[in-house]
Formats: sequence, structure tokens, C-alpha cells
Amino acid sequence: MVHSPGRPPLVIHGSPAGGTGGGPPAPRRRWWFHLVTLSLVILMLLITLIDVLPVGPGDSGKGFNPLRSVISFIRNGQDNTYQIGSQAATATAVTQDGYDSGPLHYPGLPLQPTEGDLNRFAYGQCTYWANLRYHELTGYWVPWQGDAYQWVAGAEQYGWVVSSQPHVPSIIVLQPGVQGASAYGHVAVVERINPDGSVYTSNYNWYANGGWNRLSYATFYPGPGVAFVWHP
Repeated sequence: MVHSPGRPPLVIHGSPAGGTGGGPPAPRRRWWFHLVTLSLVILMLLITLIDVLPVGPGDSGKGFNPLRSVISFIRNGQDNTYQIGSQAATATAVTQDGYDSGPLHYPGLPLQPTEGDLNRFAYGQCTYWANLRYHELTGYWVPWQGDAYQWVAGAEQYGWVVSSQPHVPSIIVLQPGVQGASAYGHVAVVERINPDGSVYTSNYNWYANGGWNRLSYATFYPGPGVAFVWHP
């Protein structure tokens, strides 16, 4: 304040320290926030295009569309991966010991027997070998079908001999879980009877020294859950 004699005091108002006048300071622009927002918008646009863009045999689009090509590649890769995984799972299921799928074809496996074929059991299975080998030894085909554990009922239905005592030649039938048989049972051909009463057998798809579509030999013993069937 300046004061002179004979004059009214003159008051000069100053602005606050650091102030510029005209209100509070403007906030900084957060450029990264705008960048993230823009990226989200672009991503949503791409997702929308993927959902609505026609890709496949019915695609009516003409000319080269790079986005369409990328989407088609991704979808085809997903389909192929699913198909390969599905085929592998199917092959694992149908090659389980004792399981018989009948005259069906599965990708990744050799052709299965056809309807009406006398050796019509699933290729590579214990049922396939038992039927084939028994025919070689006797001239008789197994007339029924079914998983290994069902062969006792099949033999009874067709008038074959079913016994708890071994016979050469005959087909030994193991029920599920008996002496290492799978959940579908196991069948093999009795090649000879050992002095201790056990039987020496030829097998397909037996886990010990064998496997699917592999010939191996194993010794089994008469007892609970074991039957022998043969043509009278």
C-alpha cells in the first residue's frame, strides 16, 4: 500500500504465489489412457468381424481378404487338432484287450472285418486271434459275436461245450479282472496243457510280452472266473 499526503491510500491487490490467474491449473493429459481405450476398441472390432465374417464353403466374399485368410487358418487348425485328438482317443478305446467293436472302421486303425466275414471280430483283438487260430486247428469258426467276457454265454447259446476243465484245442475265457484280464475279459487258444494243470495259450493283445495285434504266449490256470469252450 502506497500513501501520499492529501491523497487516499491506493491498494494494489496481488495474485496468490504460483498462480496464473483464471482458475486452477489444468490436469495433465494421460496419453496412455487414450491408447488403452483405442486398443480395446480395435480388439472389439476384430472380435465382431470374426463372428460375422463368412468363412468356409458357403463364403460368398470375393477377392483376397487377409483377415478372412487368417481366421480360416486358425479355425482349420482348431478343427484338425480336435480331429486328431478324437481319433487318438477312439483308437485307444477300441484297442483295449477283450473289446470287440465288430465290423466298424476307425480312423488310424487297419480296416475292420466286414459284415458276413467269418473272421468278423475286430482286427488285432484277442477275439480276432482266438477265432482265427481255433479255425486253423479245428476248421470251425466262432459263430457268435461280443466282447471276450461274453463268449461263455455265446458258446452256450450255440451249443458248444463249456467246461471249467481245459481241453486241447479249446478257447479259454477269462472274466474281467481274472488273472490280469481287462474290464472286457480276455480269450486265448489253449495250445497245450502243462503237467501242473495250467494251460499254455496263444494270444493277441495280451499286455505281457504282447499288445494290440501282436502274437504272444501266456500261461493261465483253471479256477474261478475261468472257462474253456470248444466245438463238440
